Amino acid sequence: MTPTRRDFVRAALAAPFLTAGLRAQEAIGSPFPGLIVRAHEPRNLEFPVSELRDPIIPNEQFFVRSHFAVPPVDVKSWRLKVEGAVERPFELTYEELTKLRSRRLTATLECAGNGRVHLTPPVPGLQWGQGAVGNAEWSGVPLAAVLDKAGLKNTAVEVILE
Repeated sequence: MTPTRRDFVRAALAAPFLTAGLRAQEAIGSPFPGLIVRAHEPRNLEFPVSELRDPIIPNEQFFVRSHFAVPPVDVKSWRLKVEGAVERPFELTYEELTKLRSRRLTATLECAGNGRVHLTPPVPGLQWGQGAVGNAEWSGVPLAAVLDKAGLKNTAVEVILE
């Protein structure tokens, strides 16, 4: 396919934005190799689209969008308590949770603010390029399995995570 004049202009206009994130990363110094640091606290990391080679992005390179600081978690004292509109309220330790049957799922996740650097008029906030999207393989215990174990009542209408 031969590029059109429109393709050329689009690429030329995008070029400064592609390198701006890399310059910001070099200036800040990244403890997250290969990711563009949009903010340290709260942590906001963008995958450099120019590095996209495979359909699946490794989890350690997946974008991170945080509105608040990540709270410290002590896995020895952490508990998951399931209560409310359930037949069998219960509590799990982190270790017990990891022993439940997990599932692997390949999914695409995109931040609603992906590409906001290109919006006209400009919008406030972190100026994400195109790297707040990706396919990854995720694994863990499905929420449905935990709720099934508790026996949801018919009166349950929502799940609240605290």
